[in-house]
Amino acid sequence: MMRKTLKQFLIVLLALVCAACLAIGIAACTGSDGADGVGISSIAQTSSNGNVDTYTIYFTDGTQFSFTITNGTDGADGTDGTDGAQGTDGTDGQDGKDGADGTTLTGVTPNYADDGTTVASYTITFSDGSSFTVSNGVDGVDGQDGADGTTLTGITPAYSNGVIVAYTISFSDGSRFTLYNGADGADGADGVGVASAAVNADGDLIITLTDGTEINCGAVIGADGQDGQDGVGIASIEKTATDGNVDTYTVTMTDGTSYTFTVTNGTDGATGAAGVGVSSAAINSSGELIITLTDGSELNLGVVVGADGATGATGVGIASIEKTDTNGNIDTYTVTMTDGTSYNFTVTNGTDGATGAAGVGVSSAAIN
Repeated sequence: MMRKTLKQFLIVLLALVCAACLAIGIAACTGSDGADGVGISSIAQTSSNGNVDTYTIYFTDGTQFSFTITNGTDGADGTDGTDGAQGTDGTDGQDGKDGADGTTLTGVTPNYADDGTTVASYTITFSDGSSFTVSNGVDGVDGQDGADGTTLTGITPAYSNGVIVAYTISFSDGSRFTLYNGADGADGADGVGVASAAVNADGDLIITLTDGTEINCGAVIGADGQDGQDGVGIASIEKTATDGNVDTYTVTMTDGTSYTFTVTNGTDGATGAAGVGVSSAAINSSGELIITLTDGSELNLGVVVGADGATGATGVGIASIEKTDTNGNIDTYTVTMTDGTSYNFTVTNGTDGATGAAGVGVSSAAIN
């Protein structure tokens, strides 16, 4: 439970740092720079020793710290469920009808504005005669300045009878949340497994459990069924004649019967007009994006390079987190901030659960 709760804390902490980075990224695109903070770059399991896992948190300023999680032992296996009865075979479905001819793209035609050079829209046409027009969108207005990013400002432990039972996480925008420690779970009861499985002289499957009980699962060997009738399938399909754009095909069945059908091929379409594409794209000295088309014309898409924003104030983040003391099963950690301040918190590690009884598995299974 403690491992799950600590993972939830790390996931929430990582999500809040990502949200803060996203807010700072949006502000950098359209408004002034937000405050520089130190966030979490990644969290990874770096080693495992028995039931003790070591995790390392890497921060965006290159620092890191490690902590350990002691996992509880596995509970005993539960009992196996009995097999369900075999369902009857379904009847064969009817053959589906032939699908309609597909529709293909036949052309993309640019539509020019009044100046004769700017493409205002494109008309898309298909082989069934249908078409639709896609117009170019206008430029959107600039967005508002983004708010300053949110950084971690403190982790405060809460005590009960001298033992830490929760931590309160605080952020620079005044928000906070509390993470509670979970209690150790009770040991699970010993499970009942399968000692043996065998088919008796009557064809019944007999399952013997490790507590001595037997389960008769019923007959598993059925009588042989009658032979089915021979089916009629397709032996071959071949083109047997051509008259102009009409091809004749003959289908021969496995019982010797046959039938024919014809396919009328469509004529080739007319050659389309040459298209106009993009030859090059460049940003000039004024920060404007210039598109040069293959017909020699140029499109000025306006300014795409914005001015540099003002330098934001230096943020206060976590410089390091390290374990500084151990007393029994209580570890003390020290968090040092980038402005030189620091504070301590403790983690009480849960004791190991009792060792479960040895499980009993299947030694062998045979059908006589």
